[in-house]
Amino acid sequence: LKRVTEDDTEDTSNDMFYSAGEEKGLEEGTDEGTDAESPSPPGESDTEASTESRSEAEGSEDSDDSDDSLEDMISLAAPELPQQQSGAMSAFSSATPRLGGRSLGIHSPGSVFSSFTSNTARQGRHSGKTFKAECLLDHIPNELLHPKPREEDDPDAFIFVDVHTLVKIGCFSGDWVRVAPTEEPQRNMLSSLASSGLNGLMGSTEEPENWRVARVYGVTGLSPPKIRYAMNKSAERSSSISQIPPHGLTPTVLLPPLLLHNLQSPSYVKLSPLSLGPAQHGPSKLGLAASRGSSVPKAPPTAKEVTLLKISTPLSLDRALQPAIFAALKHHFESKRRLVKAGDMIGISIDEGLGRTVFSATKSADAVGQEDELPSQLALSSGKPSHSSKVGVAWFRVSHVTAPMTSTEPDGAPDHELWGGVAAIDTLNTRMVQAGSEIGTVPGTLKNTWEYWLSVKSAPQPSIEQSATPWLQADSPAVFISPIQRRVRELIAAATSPRAIQLGLKPVVILLTSTQRNIGKSTVARRACADIGLHTFTIDSYDILSEGGANGGDMKTEAYLKARADRAFACGSACTALLIEHIEVLTADRIVTSLKEIVSSSRVVIATTTDVEKVPEGIRSLFTHELEMTAPEEKEREGILRNAVADLALRLSPNVDLASVAVKTAALVAGDLVDVVERAVAERTLRLEKLADSAAPPDAKSNVSVRDVQIAGGDATRSVTKADFDAAVDAARKNFADSIGAPKIPNVTWDDVGGLSNVKDAVMETIQLPLERPELFAKGMKKRSGILFYGPPGTGKTLLAKAIATEFSLNFFSVKGPELLNMYIGESEANVRRVFQRARDARPCVVFFDELDSVAPKRGNQGDSGGVMDRIVSQLLAELDGMSGGDENGGGVFVIGATNRPDLLDAALLRPGRFDKMLYLGVSDTHDKQLTILEALTRKFNLHPDLSLKRVAELLPFTYTGADLYALCSDAMLKAITRQATAVDERIKALPNGPVTTAYFFDHLATPEDTAVMVTEQDFIEAKNELVPSVSAKELEHFERVRKTFETVDSKKSSLSNEQKAIEDVSRDGVDITADGSLTIGEALNASNKPTGDAKDTGEDDDYIVRTDHLASTESSK
Repeated sequence: LKRVTEDDTEDTSNDMFYSAGEEKGLEEGTDEGTDAESPSPPGESDTEASTESRSEAEGSEDSDDSDDSLEDMISLAAPELPQQQSGAMSAFSSATPRLGGRSLGIHSPGSVFSSFTSNTARQGRHSGKTFKAECLLDHIPNELLHPKPREEDDPDAFIFVDVHTLVKIGCFSGDWVRVAPTEEPQRNMLSSLASSGLNGLMGSTEEPENWRVARVYGVTGLSPPKIRYAMNKSAERSSSISQIPPHGLTPTVLLPPLLLHNLQSPSYVKLSPLSLGPAQHGPSKLGLAASRGSSVPKAPPTAKEVTLLKISTPLSLDRALQPAIFAALKHHFESKRRLVKAGDMIGISIDEGLGRTVFSATKSADAVGQEDELPSQLALSSGKPSHSSKVGVAWFRVSHVTAPMTSTEPDGAPDHELWGGVAAIDTLNTRMVQAGSEIGTVPGTLKNTWEYWLSVKSAPQPSIEQSATPWLQADSPAVFISPIQRRVRELIAAATSPRAIQLGLKPVVILLTSTQRNIGKSTVARRACADIGLHTFTIDSYDILSEGGANGGDMKTEAYLKARADRAFACGSACTALLIEHIEVLTADRIVTSLKEIVSSSRVVIATTTDVEKVPEGIRSLFTHELEMTAPEEKEREGILRNAVADLALRLSPNVDLASVAVKTAALVAGDLVDVVERAVAERTLRLEKLADSAAPPDAKSNVSVRDVQIAGGDATRSVTKADFDAAVDAARKNFADSIGAPKIPNVTWDDVGGLSNVKDAVMETIQLPLERPELFAKGMKKRSGILFYGPPGTGKTLLAKAIATEFSLNFFSVKGPELLNMYIGESEANVRRVFQRARDARPCVVFFDELDSVAPKRGNQGDSGGVMDRIVSQLLAELDGMSGGDENGGGVFVIGATNRPDLLDAALLRPGRFDKMLYLGVSDTHDKQLTILEALTRKFNLHPDLSLKRVAELLPFTYTGADLYALCSDAMLKAITRQATAVDERIKALPNGPVTTAYFFDHLATPEDTAVMVTEQDFIEAKNELVPSVSAKELEHFERVRKTFETVDSKKSSLSNEQKAIEDVSRDGVDITADGSLTIGEALNASNKPTGDAKDTGEDDDYIVRTDHLASTESSK
């Protein structure tokens, strides 16, 4: 670093280099002192390393005498204005402004800070550069580093910065640096002055005690884009530009997760060159000059003895895993020259499946004498556990490190103090002792990536752009956290906080409930505990349940529960969460007392159940919080899919949109969504196998394998495609069934519905607005979510409901009225609740009630003694009220009812907020409408060119419903098939070689004309002559009277409201206006002067008039 000019550095136009001996040169009055004397403001911290290195290089070459003379050059005199110099520098005085000095933020001439030198205003001994700390996801290969590390070097002591920031630290790639936690860089000048400048003046040079040494390596691709100016993107105006927070230009440093945790997980760290010279009485020697002039070794000292404490976790206390833990710990220290410090946490990856297998093998009688061989094989495989196996982590804490005193100076500090207490472990010279166990928590996974570093999880696959450098991911993978997981984590963190334990607060006992299995209750509990570093001890109630209560089964269950709880509390009650699954099966009375004792001895207890009604009241009263987990919504399903893709380390094709997959997976829970991702992987494997089979030539000696196809390249071979996900979703849909029926999207479009244009428009108004603008109804606005189709049978009510679900991409629930009835008391109402709960889980969803009059008749007219039908109607009304509300539970669910007899329905069903939109679906009253239906029904028919559907429609009466027209088309097709089959039989008989079988004819002799079926107009005429209408003319007259009854009620309501409005206008404005010629001015004035009640009374009078008219019209119709 000798003779470094400003042009050799990256950008030092704003950096000022000064010498530590400038005041010494001032006293001697030499020319060199004059050049070094200029009383400049202190430079920023990231240039001090380069400054001191240059001063040392210019002062002397390599002699030790020059190093000692630097001690005399430091002035301890009080700050004062320097004397005026002569010569070329005589024009510069102490009041002349200088460049640089950005750390203090004040450059005004003649100020207090302008007369201080680098010695009097220096902020601290150790200079450095502040970096933003980020965790590494995986190890970076040594082949990518320069200089290449040795194979025995500890990768947990490697940190990585952008290669352009090495000059700001003052070191080369591969040098040892000092890593110390620091605070976030200040955002404006005033805060920088208050926290940095004043502390330096008051002599506050406290250094962090928790600092480490590491080797820094320069890599490319980590530097953020440089933004010159700060911009205020908010709409608010700032009173000063200094209040605008600047863009974050702090560079990033990548650290191993365990190293960052041992530094107490700071957000920012300061990197500075390691001082290897005598640091007690002289200035620190930095960079390359320091390493050449120092006699201290270039590596941390070797420890004489290291004491380890095993952290008590459910995995480390498992007796079956002890050989695996010992072998993995031995392999961890033998494979690398590890650097440790007292208080460090060490994580050891364990293959649990292999460890249990080894334990069972060593216990068998055939494995006598193989105890040493099996652990050694286990140690070799524990270096990098397989991603397909279950990997656990055993944690250890370094209790004490004993390092030798190797300093050559009589009054110098020991080497392990110069290295911050860090020592290296040499398995040949270091004595390692495990002194027992210790109770404590482990690093949390919320802001630490140790799960990826220790191979517990697979690192997510990088994108195509990052495939060249997948290790340089500065950001942690975006993991979806559900609201209920966040809520559970907050409760656990509050209960296990030191303040709560000190005050002796009651433990938190959480009950996670759901109505569906495999929804992810246990997973949410485990992830919430892992986020804050708590151990999770799981107890499955089915495992400890003993049958035969009369023979002491309950006592055995109680004993098993207490024994497992004691094992959990051996890891520390304040550090362990007890998770009890399927708690509804623990129904014995003595279990309540045992659970009370367990709760009193713990801090966190979580239980799960799928049937909260079966949980005994004594046990349920112990819980402080009950949280219900419902089926995930669309955004939550997308997050679960992304988590599943990240956990399996899948690379997705660019055409895969997980948001669209989430739309198709409505009503699927977390377990089903994970199954969808696994099925997509299986579909990819199957597709590659088919591709390999098709690519292999038939005469080749060697087959083409799937690996060959993958090596050949291509996005389809490396990624999971959209077709794979589509096939997986379809397979999951087929396997997803329920007692009521799986909600699915039917394949019926508007093209299949002929006519009914006015009904289509009304449906669009009712359903499209809540789907496109849900925020309007989230503010409390009532939505019209209920539609009632009524009319003659066979007019397309069910078909129209399916078309609605298809056109709006809604799931479709079809419920027949009699399906809800049950012989047991209360089960019929429970079926109604389950239907709507399933609809809420599958939203956006359409619930279609067919034959609604059979399940919701008028209350009070039924002869059943138990009042079952009345209770069903009441439950149905309550559920409909919840659907129409603007709350979160009712959004996205639309209810459609169909009935032939609306006059039999309970009147409460037809009020606003329920089935308030009534649409009549009648028969076609024109031949054009019949033609439209015929065209929709014959879309897939092979019609004769001479056939005219218009002539056929003109022959039809107006009593044909949609079902009758469907029967007409089906009969016409059947007649065409019969005619073609007869012609084929005649041709077979006319063959010259004698008759053959029909199968032989179609296999060998048939032509395309023989298999083609063409429908002619004569087929339609014959079918029409044989067809009997399903609805007679008298029945149609009855349906017309019912229609007029309901339409009269609506029209009279609207007319009465119009008349009342006209009367109010007359009384308010005094204008002579008649109301439709039937209301004179005098009558209007009399009506306005008549005493009226409030709005409620007026509404009741109107309803009374409507009801009496309705009854009168009904009587007249009878």
